[in-house]
Amino acid sequence: MCDTSNLPENCKVAIEEFIQKNGLKNVALRISPGSEKGDNYVGEMHKIEITSKHNKSVLFNLIAKTTSDKAISETLKVENMYNREADLYNIILPTFKKFQDEHKIPNEERFDFVKCYIANTNVILMEDMSAKGYRMHNRYNSYDSDHLELALFSLARYHSLSFAMKKLNPAMYKNLAKLVEESVIFDLMNPLIKRSLLQATAIIDDASKAKKLLSFSENGVEKFHKYIASESAAPYDVICHGDCWNNNILFKYKNGTPVDMKFVDWQIARSCSPITDLSYMVYCSTDVPMRAKYNTRLFNMYYEEIKKQLTYFDCDVEECYPRAVFENHLKEFLPYGLLMGTLVIPLVLSNKGTELQTVDLCEADDSNAKKLPYTELSKDRVKGIVDDFINLELI
Repeated sequence: MCDTSNLPENCKVAIEEFIQKNGLKNVALRISPGSEKGDNYVGEMHKIEITSKHNKSVLFNLIAKTTSDKAISETLKVENMYNREADLYNIILPTFKKFQDEHKIPNEERFDFVKCYIANTNVILMEDMSAKGYRMHNRYNSYDSDHLELALFSLARYHSLSFAMKKLNPAMYKNLAKLVEESVIFDLMNPLIKRSLLQATAIIDDASKAKKLLSFSENGVEKFHKYIASESAAPYDVICHGDCWNNNILFKYKNGTPVDMKFVDWQIARSCSPITDLSYMVYCSTDVPMRAKYNTRLFNMYYEEIKKQLTYFDCDVEECYPRAVFENHLKEFLPYGLLMGTLVIPLVLSNKGTELQTVDLCEADDSNAKKLPYTELSKDRVKGIVDDFINLELI
């Protein structure tokens, strides 16, 4: 068997299983880190290149995602997250793929996902998309028009699958939705939401704006629970990705322009309003000038793409997700992007070498909890989000 001594035990088991399943013999492994600090907040990533000892050719490029730190696992209840992602890769995403196959959705219009080989309680073994030219966008930069529109359309394609399946095969959809109807992060997020909102209020220079954010913050935890509860959006809830920030989106480029993208990290997928995904992605991946360029057209583009996708299934958007409901969802659920932005942006935009892991923020005693690592850039981004929601009269 190949040398896997540099891998955590659960990765070793997964690699050995993969090699046996694929009948590989006389192969060698090249193992290297799969991410930098600040790129992954729950666990660790390992790149595994499997090559033939005979002719040195590369047979497989894999990524193993796991957690080997017991303390982190227990604090964050990581097993629940891995089980959730396993359900996505083993059941939900393959069912969506088959659903698209059955309705002969054109390849260029499909929602596609990363190939996963093994997914269980403590390890995800999947294709390394970097070998095909996919990579993360620089987390310190706002999405430009090309990145934003590609991500926006891909998200709409994904959400449209839930709406179409609800209409055409409600029993099948119900079985899938049951797998994600409960959130895996309620307990984890409660203290983080309180702290992030209060720390955001402290950086707002304008007293009247700070007062409005403070008012929004007073029942922030309750708002969070409402935003991600399936019953809040029913019957127009969908199976959301749940964690649509920059580092969970991989882009493929041609001549410097993104031409394709893939979502990764489905660990907190859940059934709720599609606007939570949309708002999270937009407000945690763009700056004020980028959003101002689109204004309200941004959300209309997303809705029109859902409408277009539903026509491939011979479904009417006014039956599946009426425009009036969409507009009401924007008013009701869009502030989820503000709520998550106050937590995610300081982490994403922290200076290299000073990044915090999620577990660092999860102290039981507020007096000992570490503060979010605000920089001038993250302050500007958060202030911009607060301004946007004040201008929208949503806080």
